[in-house]
Amino acid sequence: MKSSCPAVHPMERKKTTLRSLSGILKDRASLAKASLYSKTRSNVHSTIIRATTHGATAAPKEYRLDALLSLGVRSHITAAMCIGALMDRLHKTRNAFVALKCLFAVHNVISRGCLALKDELSVFPSRGGHNFLKLSGFRDGFDDETFEYSSWVRWYAEFLEETMIAARVMGYLLSPFSSSTTGTLRRKREVRIRESRSSELYEEIDLLVDLVAVICSCPESVHLQSHDLVYEIVSLVLEDYRAIRHGIQSRLIELERRTPESPAGTAETAARMLSALNKLEGCREKLFVLFVNKANNDGLWELIPRMKRKLIHHLTRPTEAPMISWRAENIYLPWYARNIRDSTYAVAAV
Repeated sequence: MKSSCPAVHPMERKKTTLRSLSGILKDRASLAKASLYSKTRSNVHSTIIRATTHGATAAPKEYRLDALLSLGVRSHITAAMCIGALMDRLHKTRNAFVALKCLFAVHNVISRGCLALKDELSVFPSRGGHNFLKLSGFRDGFDDETFEYSSWVRWYAEFLEETMIAARVMGYLLSPFSSSTTGTLRRKREVRIRESRSSELYEEIDLLVDLVAVICSCPESVHLQSHDLVYEIVSLVLEDYRAIRHGIQSRLIELERRTPESPAGTAETAARMLSALNKLEGCREKLFVLFVNKANNDGLWELIPRMKRKLIHHLTRPTEAPMISWRAENIYLPWYARNIRDSTYAVAAV
């Protein structure tokens, strides 16, 4: 049976092989350079290089990521050195696979890194705003495949940037619930939501919906998910998506509990919430395609229409103009104080 895969032109195969060899040489040169540093710095740089090699499509080995994450356990100095070296490698590379692996390492720091690593990583958004990873213009034009991977680099960087910005507003990183911390994390976050002002919950819902919108803006080349690296990235984003959905749902439920008839205070707030919920519903189809209906059966899609009906009712209900009455003796009128009752400046009082 003949393969359905198109034949690769010999020149293209040779070009790819040469780039692979070039990548191996670059990694070896970087390791040789790292060996000249002090012992601690050398270990940090070597660990990062081995976790973010130029090898195409293969995700970093689990033990390589574990070694990188363990760097933050020793001290804050080592943690700072680790994040600094990781960001330095990310910003200097023009290779799509190295960039994706660096971003994958950053994502692992967010999802399961120690507190010291997360603290060091949280410093970067305050330095660079919405583009602190500086990859919005990333292009690897080596061939058509690397050009496609470049779009995944830009999307992944945007998602991580928005995740960090949301964390600064909410006060914690949106990491998925692990089996060992599910109960503790859920309780702490539920208490925080109950203690938050409604205005804070509205702002956080906006941020979380924006995160879902970024997820839905992923490249159309979903076929690349068959490649190990992209598959692992999408799997990790799926875990975050579960946490994001839970965050949106828990806030909507809390707002509904506070004001059953109208989950938003002012008309402006109601319109803002309605816009966010419409945006979220607009992402539904893409989310089903991207995650094959995983993490979509928690009741959020049923909650949204109910909330929208209440918001629309709040915006369209008739309002009566307030009636204002006053008595002259309760306010100061110059002509009234001087007994100028019949003056042309006098006004009628009730």
